[in-house]
Amino acid sequence: MTIPIDQLGFAPQDVAALVQAGIATNDDLWRALARNSAWLETIFGPDENAKSRVLEKVIEAGCSQASETGSSWRSRLLPDLLVLAVATLVLYGFFRDRHKTPAAPVPQVVVTAKGGLPAFHVFEAGDLGLRAGPKQQDAATSVADVVGRYSTDALTEGDVVLASKLNKGPRESAWRDRTLLQLKVQATGVLGGARLPLTVSLLVSPRITGAEKGTVLENVLLLSTTAQSDGTIMAVVAVQKTDAMALAALVGMSDIIVAAPAS
Repeated sequence: MTIPIDQLGFAPQDVAALVQAGIATNDDLWRALARNSAWLETIFGPDENAKSRVLEKVIEAGCSQASETGSSWRSRLLPDLLVLAVATLVLYGFFRDRHKTPAAPVPQVVVTAKGGLPAFHVFEAGDLGLRAGPKQQDAATSVADVVGRYSTDALTEGDVVLASKLNKGPRESAWRDRTLLQLKVQATGVLGGARLPLTVSLLVSPRITGAEKGTVLENVLLLSTTAQSDGTIMAVVAVQKTDAMALAALVGMSDIIVAAPAS
């Protein structure tokens, strides 16, 4: 059965090139392949991707018609033509992959600090450098954009700094006289869409009747939050050292609520 070339699944740009070369039907396609095994070279030149793309469709069309019976020239030649097309496709793929141009190296921010850096360390210029290499998804590309921010992951020397792991809120010079703590806190509206770090208050409410009174800690820096399966939030906070001792005495028997700072 004769089928127009634009009904064989070729990409529009490939149909245009084939028609311009006088190949308007599937029969024209088989005749071109039978006459000259290098016919694609004359149409698509050095474009290995286009040649591979067209050959894949040629093989698909040939397989769909290979069951044709009778004594037509098509039924006699198609098996041999398919073998030739498959062999040619393998060669195009081989040379296409061998000559693929490697991606140009991209400067990316890496950790240069000896021994690496802990999570929530506020980056300084001396902690970082630029190193050219294959582009890593989401890699930071400017040291200036990283300085004053922190990563929620610990990093070893040579690690690429990922922008998605950096805080998006105000920059800090350091945590100065603060202690970093990880706490389970109750979810509140204050946490919705917050750009961290965020200055908050912590309401510490003992769960045991008659226990020591609760307390309110002001000027707490909320550094990161991670939702837990029980509906609570695991938070990393930076508190004043004088508050750290008071919090340590209550945290095991208290509910902790994040609130907006007192005005």
